[in-house]
Amino acid sequence: MGSNKYELDVAKINKVVEIMQGEFERDSDQLVMPVLYLMATILVASETNK
Repeated sequence: MGSNKYELDVAKINKVVEIMQGEFERDSDQLVMPVLYLMATILVASETNK
């Protein structure tokens, strides 16, 4: 299990998170950020591994 078969583009994930952040209010940041990263990661991963 040493190798990671999912090569994730971190820059792409960060970009998606940035874009999605704009859709949410600033005051909900504490709760929203981990969720945004999770959603962005899934999005990028599914895009990458088609």
